[in-house]
Amino acid sequence: MKKIMFAAAAAALAFATAGAAQAATFLPASTTSQFRGTVTVQQNITLTGCTMNVTVASTALSGGSNTAAATAASLSGGLCGLVTFNSFNWPIAVTGSSGGVANQLTISGIGVGALSGTCAGSSVVAWSQSSAPSTITFSNPGSNIPPSGSSTNPCRISGILSQISPATQVTIAP
Repeated sequence: MKKIMFAAAAAALAFATAGAAQAATFLPASTTSQFRGTVTVQQNITLTGCTMNVTVASTALSGGSNTAAATAASLSGGLCGLVTFNSFNWPIAVTGSSGGVANQLTISGIGVGALSGTCAGSSVVAWSQSSAPSTITFSNPGSNIPPSGSSTNPCRISGILSQISPATQVTIAP
């Protein structure tokens, strides 16, 4: 599972639990954003050159703040498509900021089905909105998703997802 994911995924998706979540404002509010990039995924085997797509939806709340969650994530390219993401929606929380701008997000509730096992949990990703497009960066070990079931190795995602829609840059203020 990149102006908001990790996904997502993406997950989306790189995942070790961080400190307490901060209230945040995701702009534009009540919108769906798409992030895409090339990543490497690993759990016992390494798949390189995977295209990761993550969909993030923000929902406006009363009082001016809002929430965001990754609502879909996928990998494609070669064997990468055999890795699946599940357990949507993945809540996204700001867990780091500097100068009134988010720079770290935690994506929770991620589920991964890999060729060699499963993973479930949270991933910490870097967030950048210093210039358009906004990006989500998965890096090890912070972005590792803990193993689940009989799996013993975490799911690792590394790479950068860039916002591809909407045309308005997504920004996050803690």
